[in-house]
Amino acid sequence: MAEIPSTEGEVDFHVEGAGKQCKKWYKIFGEFPSPMGIPPLIVLHGGPGVPHNTLLPLKHLVTTNNVPVILYNQIGCGQSTHLPEKRGDEFFWTVDLFLNELENLLKYLGITGEYDLDGHSAGGVLASEWEVRRPKGLRRLVLSSTLATKPLLMETMIKLRSELPKETQDILIKHEDDGTLDSPEYQQANMLFASKHMLRITPLPEEFLASMKALKEDNTVNFTM
Repeated sequence: MAEIPSTEGEVDFHVEGAGKQCKKWYKIFGEFPSPMGIPPLIVLHGGPGVPHNTLLPLKHLVTTNNVPVILYNQIGCGQSTHLPEKRGDEFFWTVDLFLNELENLLKYLGITGEYDLDGHSAGGVLASEWEVRRPKGLRRLVLSSTLATKPLLMETMIKLRSELPKETQDILIKHEDDGTLDSPEYQQANMLFASKHMLRITPLPEEFLASMKALKEDNTVNFTM
């Protein structure tokens, strides 16, 4: 299979209260702007704070549908600016922060016409909030493996957790109650949960493992939000 053409770069992003100039990393697969006039697909990764790697297979939309695909790492993870000093700062890590970031990217790339938006997992929450604000140019919204409300999410997660071995359940509950989500014991138990209920592929894809490695190295955003 021929390699999909791509370009990547960084965008300056001023964040009030960050204490330093921030940058976010992006990568575009395919020709952009499309010579065929096809609106690009912009992808919002989840986590929060889990970088784009897991969503890399979406780049194949270039070869199947000629859709330019734009992936980027939200502030605080991946190749974008990290802010570990903001760990636990709930007033800093907000939905508005990430929506401002998306707006900043659209302006930088000169996207003034139509575009499509794909929100994955926690990125779906951002995408939904973006849509209800009636942004100019949004043509289609894709909500992928996301949630409608947090209460329903928690209800379902508790039900799914109950299907795990009791020892694994106890480890998850203990560390969540204690706030020790960095614990290797918790991380291992959480991977068991993920392999049973979230990503049921053996062996686990390299893209997923790369995202999990990045999360382990800096979970500031995920821990806080």
